[in-house]
Parts: sequence; structure tokens; C-alpha cells
Amino acid sequence: MTNATDWIEKGKLFHERGQYDQAIDSFKRALSFKQDNTDAMIRIGLSYRYKEEYDKAIKWYEKVLEIDPKSKLALNNIGYALECKGEIDEAIIKYTKALEIDPVYELALINLIKILNDKKEYHKIIEVLEKALELDPVNPGNWIDIGLAFNDIGEYEKAIEAYNRALKYEPSKIAYNNLGWTYFNKNDFEKATKYFAESLKIDWKYDIPYGNLNKIYNYLVDNQIKDCNLWKNLAEAYYVAKEYKYALDSCNRCLEIKNKFSNIKQLKEKILKAKRKFDMKSNLNNVINMALHTFSMIASSVLLSDAVGYIKYKEPELEFTNSEIKYAIIDFINKRGLNIKLDDNRLIILKEDRHTLEKKLTI
Repeated sequence: MTNATDWIEKGKLFHERGQYDQAIDSFKRALSFKQDNTDAMIRIGLSYRYKEEYDKAIKWYEKVLEIDPKSKLALNNIGYALECKGEIDEAIIKYTKALEIDPVYELALINLIKILNDKKEYHKIIEVLEKALELDPVNPGNWIDIGLAFNDIGEYEKAIEAYNRALKYEPSKIAYNNLGWTYFNKNDFEKATKYFAESLKIDWKYDIPYGNLNKIYNYLVDNQIKDCNLWKNLAEAYYVAKEYKYALDSCNRCLEIKNKFSNIKQLKEKILKAKRKFDMKSNLNNVINMALHTFSMIASSVLLSDAVGYIKYKEPELEFTNSEIKYAIIDFINKRGLNIKLDDNRLIILKEDRHTLEKKLTI
């Protein structure tokens, strides 16, 4: 190696492979070219931390501070090493010093907020985040975190304001869920349901708002709530979550209260239709499996449209559009890790050991 950069790059490769002793040796060789190379020193400390030799890691980070007393990275890394050692109060001091240099420094913010949250020191979290938001008022993550702290101390209106600020800058499933949870704490179940549904519209598999919907459902059942509008809203939210059993139950509870409630019968029909299609998905995957197995035995490629036609021919009762079947085929291939690629609307069955393919495609 002819220069420090080469040795650092070599050390980074060793570090990525988990070969920390070799990484340390490479980074130290980089120092032979330039003794005040703080990048090499930081990386030596990092490798020692991964070796769980925290005192040695701290020693190297402190060498960086001797050269650059305002190195927020070195201060943060010392804090993390101290945290790993269980010296929490000392870690807080280092994270705080890093944030005094740069109040919006993300690494130190995340680490400090985690500790303060574990210690339930919510007012300190608010103080730290308010300083950060003065400098970076459009950071949605910090607005979400400060909203959580306000919620934890029962200042719900401030929490709601914080989550709305986060949503102003970024549509976030976390912010919508947290907004719903704050309204849940205020016993405003209508707004809580609305925002849990908004969270699920972004990611219908997100389990936290789904669990929160169940809390509302259980509350309404346990307290025998006869508010048809609440049950209708809950049905719509469960529909978004693709939880059709509870969606139908919520519709039926609404109809028991008020049989002629506006649009509830149309909503129920929509849910039933979606449920039928959802229940057919496993059958669709079985037919896709059979189709791909058949084509792999007789050809090296097939038009995607021909594969769709074959699937509809074999199972004409499936209530899926051509586009839905196409996406289902692609999703099936990806999930099963099949050696098949899509090229110009043609499925190319790449060369693969027949036994391996048959294990992936079972009839």
C-alpha cells in the first residue's frame, strides 16, 4: 500500500468482514503516513468497540478529541462505548456535549433520547428536541419524538400539534398512528380510528395501528357502545387493514343499532367482495405454481400474457383482473426465489438445476 487512503480502504473491508484485528492493523498503518489522521483513529476505536474492548475504543476516540476538541463524532462514540459499559450517566454527559456542538446531530440525538426515554425523563427529551427544532424546524422525525414525549406527560394538545407538524413535512405511518394514539388517550375514538386508518393506508401490514384498532374494538364491545357511526368508522378502518372478519362484524353491529344507517349496506357489500378476492389469493398462488411448473418443463420462456391466459383457463372462477394476476406472478417469483426474470413482457426461465427448481415449484 502506498498511501493512507489505501490502508483505510483495506481496513474498512476487514471491518465489514468482521476481521477486526486485521482492520485495526490496517488503520494503524494509515497513521504511519499521517499521525493526526482522525478518520483512521475513529475507525480504530470503532473496531475495538465491535471487539467489545470499550476502554481501548474510548482511548482512541480521546486521541481524536486531543486533535479536534469539537469532534461531535468522537464525543458520540465515547458516549456509546460508555453506554455499552453500563455507565449511563457518563454516556449522557458525552451525548450532551456532542449536542452542544451541534444540536441537530442525529446520532447523538437518537442515542440520548433513547436513554432519557428509558429513564422516563420526558421533560429533558422535550428540552433537547426543542433546541434541535429551533435550528431544523422541518425535521419530521424530531417532531414525532417530541410528540411522543408530550403524550407521555399527558400534554395531548401539544402532542397533536407536534404530530401535525411532522405530517406537514412528510406523510408518515408512524406520525398518523401516534396521532391516533393521542386521540385514543383523549377518548376521542372517532378521530383515533380515522388516524389509525390513515396509517394503515400507507402500510396495511403495519401491526401497531392494527393493534390499536383492536383496542378500540374491545372497548366498544366491553362497554356496549351503541354508536353506529363509531362502528362504521371501525369497519372502514379494518377494511383498509384487510381484516375483513372484524370489518364485517363492525358493519353488522352498526346494522343492529340502526338498520338504515347511511351507506353501511354498501360498505358491507364492498367488504364482502374484497374478502372473497382475498380468500382466493391462496388458490391463485396454487394455480401460478402449477403454471410455472408446467412452463418450466416444456420451454425456456413464456409471454407473461400467455401465462395469465393459462391461469385464467385453468381457474376461470378467480375474480382477478389480468393486471392483478401479472403482479401476483411477479410477487410469487420473488417470494419463492425462482430463477426466472421478466424481460420485455416475457418470463425467461434461467438455467437452473432441475432438482432445485422442482423443490421450489411443488405440485
